[in-house]
Amino acid sequence: MIFSTPVAIVANTTYVASYHTGGGYYVFGHQFQNTGVDNAPLHALRDGVDGPNGVFAYGAGGIFPSQGFNSNNYWADVVFVPSTGTSGFTPSIVPLSGTPQSATAGTLFATALQARVTDGSSNPVSGVTVTFTAPSTGASATFGSSNSAAALTNAAGIATSPLLFANGSAGSYSVTASITGASGPAIFNLTNIAAIANTKLFTPVPRVDT
Repeated sequence: MIFSTPVAIVANTTYVASYHTGGGYYVFGHQFQNTGVDNAPLHALRDGVDGPNGVFAYGAGGIFPSQGFNSNNYWADVVFVPSTGTSGFTPSIVPLSGTPQSATAGTLFATALQARVTDGSSNPVSGVTVTFTAPSTGASATFGSSNSAAALTNAAGIATSPLLFANGSAGSYSVTASITGASGPAIFNLTNIAAIANTKLFTPVPRVDT
């Protein structure tokens, strides 16, 4: 059965996939007695790790299966689609660190920008390209020689930008971090502080020898 709306799941959580039938026959095997079954990212637990596996129940439909016998597998399977694919889930991106912060115009900011990408079930998503973009005019900053930079998310769903260099204009502005398919970018608030001019009490007078 293909559900009209995908069922959102959370990583590292045990789920039960089951069906109801009025027939008197079923197929089983003792698959889970000594080991589980892996097909990343899915993992069928060995019997006893988190209750029996597989499970069954006698009665009308709607009863949650909770009984086990001889570590049987009843061949109830699932169709799993990552939420960053075409399953209907929308990934999201949020600022994690580096906002707000300020730096003197013409100097480096102290902290890199970090954004976190999660799927529709709030699970971190790795290997996603995050594009950091600063304004092209006015008060802004650069990643090296460009006003934009790309970074991949790690296993925790975190992408880290290169350090930003504040340009010579003072003022506040926003840097965005965006990914394909997300509803909106992550926003980082930065400020360039005007450099303090050196002021002296006395004006130097050239020495004149006679």
